[in-house]
Amino acid sequence: MTYAFRYMLLIAAALPAGAQPKFDRAVQSFQDTWRQAFAGARQSFPLPRLVAYRGKHTGRCGSMGANAAFCPADNTIYYDQIFFEEVRREVAARTRTDGDYAPIAILGHELGHAVAHHLQPGATLHQRLSYRVNGTKHEAMADCLSGAATGTASRQGILDNTDYTEALAVLDLAGSPFVLEPTLRDQIAKHAGDHPTSGNRVESFRKGYTQGPAACGDLVRRIAQ
Repeated sequence: MTYAFRYMLLIAAALPAGAQPKFDRAVQSFQDTWRQAFAGARQSFPLPRLVAYRGKHTGRCGSMGANAAFCPADNTIYYDQIFFEEVRREVAARTRTDGDYAPIAILGHELGHAVAHHLQPGATLHQRLSYRVNGTKHEAMADCLSGAATGTASRQGILDNTDYTEALAVLDLAGSPFVLEPTLRDQIAKHAGDHPTSGNRVESFRKGYTQGPAACGDLVRRIAQ
C-alpha cells in the first residue's frame, strides 16, 4: 500500500460525505508538484509518511495532542483526526461551506515544511518533547508553499470555487479570538508565539497561490521553474 493511498483511507473520517474524490486528487497533485519540482532541479524528494492518530501520539519528535506536524526525525507528517474535524467544522461555520478543504490546506502546509527541510536540513528541528519549527520565517514559507500547491491544484481543475476561501479561513483562525471549537481554541493559544499573525499567514498563502513557489523565498528558488 502506498503512503498516498494509506493517507486517503486514514483521513476519510475528517471529511464530509462525498469529499473523498477531491481529497484524493488534491493530495496526488501536491505530491506530484513537489516531486516534479525537485526532479527538475536534479534532486530527489522523499515523500513523507502520513500517519493519523486520535487524541494523542508519541513518536520520535515527542508527544503530540490536537495538532498536525511534520517530524523531520522520521520524515513523517502526523495529524490528529479529531483536530482536523474541529478545524473543518469551524471553517464550515465561518465560510458557510462544507469546509472540506480545511484539512487539505493544513496538510499542504506540513508538506511545505517537508519541502523546506529537504532543501535545507537545518530548517526544522526537534526541541524538548514536542515538534517545533525554527522560527516564524519557516512557518511563513510553509504557508507560501501550501498556497503554491493549492494554486497548481486549482489550475488543474481539481478544486471547487469555495476551496480558496476555506484555505484562507484556516489561516485566519490563527489570530481569531472567536473560535468556537474548544480544542482548536486551546491549540491556537498554545502555539500563538510560534506562528506569524493571521494577516501575515494569509498574505504568504496568497503570494504562493498567485506567484508560485519561486515567490516563497531564495531557498525554494533552487527548485522553482
